[in-house]
Amino acid sequence: MDLTHLGFVHKGTIGGNPKAHVDAKMTVTRTENGVKYTRWMLNSVPPPTYVKAVGFKGRVDRWQEFEFHAPGAIHQWSGATDVGTGAYEGKRDGGFSLRLYHGITPETERSSHYFWCGANGYRQDDPSATEQLYSELATAFNQDVAILAAQQATLDHYKTVPYVDIESDGARTHARRVLDRRIAEEQGKSLQTA
Repeated sequence: MDLTHLGFVHKGTIGGNPKAHVDAKMTVTRTENGVKYTRWMLNSVPPPTYVKAVGFKGRVDRWQEFEFHAPGAIHQWSGATDVGTGAYEGKRDGGFSLRLYHGITPETERSSHYFWCGANGYRQDDPSATEQLYSELATAFNQDVAILAAQQATLDHYKTVPYVDIESDGARTHARRVLDRRIAEEQGKSLQTA
């Protein structure tokens, strides 16, 4: 639920400039069953995957919309159009666009199954575009596997140290609260949340 990692972990695919990801304009909205958040990186350099897909020649206005549905589904819409062409105002035709579904289900206390699928929203009459997108996304998700394993090892090592939330953790914080509330409800307990 924190996309600041894209600029560091996925430089060769869906990432881009780390500072642009950290400084992205983000809105977080609680929903009945989760959280929705949107990130904007206006006037930014497009990441390599986007350039390969549609051939951007200059800067773009880039969006990432995520909606988390507890307990483990995330719907994503990411894309970009040439800078200043109205993406921020809702004109998102042309350029790069993809929809992703993320499905996460626990296996053990420290492991999960992670299912994902992507829908190509550009060059839809070209099967090679979808094949290329799959290859790019598979590369990124495989990079995530290594990072998630390292995060789990860190959590296991520092299991008594509480989280320190920063601004980019807003969506993750709300998602965690929804999960905590659902677990408490299943156990017949009441959980107060801010």
